[in-house]
Amino acid sequence: MYSPTVQYDLCAILMRFRKYQFVITTDVEKMFWQSKIGPRDQDFQRILWRPEPDDALETYRLTIVTYGTTPISFMATNCLISLAEGSKHSDPEASEIIQCNFYMDDLMSGADTVDECSRLQKRISAILASAKLLLRKWCSNSSELLKTQREVHQRSPICFADRC
Repeated sequence: MYSPTVQYDLCAILMRFRKYQFVITTDVEKMFWQSKIGPRDQDFQRILWRPEPDDALETYRLTIVTYGTTPISFMATNCLISLAEGSKHSDPEASEIIQCNFYMDDLMSGADTVDECSRLQKRISAILASAKLLLRKWCSNSSELLKTQREVHQRSPICFADRC
């Protein structure tokens, strides 16, 4: 069983990427670990664990969709599409870039000036941060653009399981 494709083909994204004078790439941090499942469905994803062979077994319920399962790619990428749709009226340019220039959890985009690209970085980061999707591992052909991303980000711990 396959999930529907909701993102553009990688070849189309790469061809668009090559047209810009200044480019940026980034990755959504832990994107596939952030697709939470409902409390009732957590009962179907239990983990038995004991730190030492002689310890009693502890039972945990996984609170996220298991990576590698069929729906995880669709769920994660569809979240980006939903964010793009939600920001279409407030920021049509950033919305279109989110919708068209992501391949899985990687963004490949750019602009014709450093200032334009910098503003784009900030706007896309803000839209994704509204859903707690943080952008990391920024790369660019401009050292000036990389300087804007060197600030220290506060990281919140992500919990993968609840103890039963």
